[in-house]
Amino acid sequence: MAGFFVGIALLLLALAGGIVWRPEFLLGRQEPVVRSVAIFPPAAAKEGAGWRLVGEWHAQGKQERDEVLWAVEFKPVPDWDVPAPVLIPQGARGVDVRGVYLPAPFTREPPLRVAGSVVMAEAAVEWVRLALLRTGAAEVRRFPGARPDSVEVEGISFATKSRRAVEVQAVGTDAGITALANGACDVALSSRPLTAAELAAGMKAHLVARDAVAVIVAPGNPVRVLDMDTVRGIFSGRIQRWSEIGGADIPITVVDLDVSFGTRQMFMELVMGDVPMIEGQKRRLATSPAAMDAFVAGEPGAIGFTSLPMVRQSVPVALRIADNQPPVQPQNTSILDGSYPLARSLFVVTYRNSSMQWMLDFILSNEGLQVAQRFGFVVPQR
Repeated sequence: MAGFFVGIALLLLALAGGIVWRPEFLLGRQEPVVRSVAIFPPAAAKEGAGWRLVGEWHAQGKQERDEVLWAVEFKPVPDWDVPAPVLIPQGARGVDVRGVYLPAPFTREPPLRVAGSVVMAEAAVEWVRLALLRTGAAEVRRFPGARPDSVEVEGISFATKSRRAVEVQAVGTDAGITALANGACDVALSSRPLTAAELAAGMKAHLVARDAVAVIVAPGNPVRVLDMDTVRGIFSGRIQRWSEIGGADIPITVVDLDVSFGTRQMFMELVMGDVPMIEGQKRRLATSPAAMDAFVAGEPGAIGFTSLPMVRQSVPVALRIADNQPPVQPQNTSILDGSYPLARSLFVVTYRNSSMQWMLDFILSNEGLQVAQRFGFVVPQR
């Protein structure tokens, strides 16, 4: 009898040991179907090679898990042939899988370039991404460009084993149009209309949206309405302290842009006319329309101008054309109807019979115009 109890005790200890050693017996867990997947060579893995486990389809009703037939599929990556799927025997567990990619260089089309308006650059990156997908790319990747102000967008077609890259350069309107004229880019982004000389050279401007040049001040500045003559007086240096126009008794710091930016050209045309911009210590320079917002927001006495969608931290002021006119805020309705005095149009510029027609068609489509809206621009009703 004592031996019987000893045997029972040993059995319980063995079961207890099993439960501690393999908790899945108690919890109902099983070893996974695939224990590991090794991908070779490392260069393919670095390019983004991966895998997934897929099972067969079943009709409704109870199914035994071991009856499912599994397969390991490998992710296509450019410049490599994808390994064939690896089938897992029914009921198998803890399978180790090895996938070997073989080099298969894809063809690369000559890179295309889009250059111009900083205001439009991020929208252009999205236009390129979606246009590549709509014209056959199965995957699109985004990389930093060769220049600090550029982004490269690459579309990959696994069906044709080809890669197409488009570089977007945010260099300013004039630089973009000059690059188009010199053959250094294929599409220019312009925040101003073309000149007579540019039109005569065969360039064509395609209207994509409306925008506004917003006159901006720091958030703590109580001056929120200005007439056009006062703005002109401030930026010319005729008015030098905020107390002269109802603000605090602090000096006015004018923040300007480089002459190459279309935003600056439109401001000079619509506001300053023949009146020169202030020079000297009262004038500071923002590096781009995108940087203008933070610059002005951080200076209590600053005033500047930038594209309305780029206003994040500063405050746009309402403008009056004359003293007896009501002030107008820069907003969608006033931009569309032209009541805001600094409304402007945005263009994509190409030569006639451009090789970039595939991209232009997308930009001018309903989906492309919706992209412009997402980036804060105003699209006229068609």
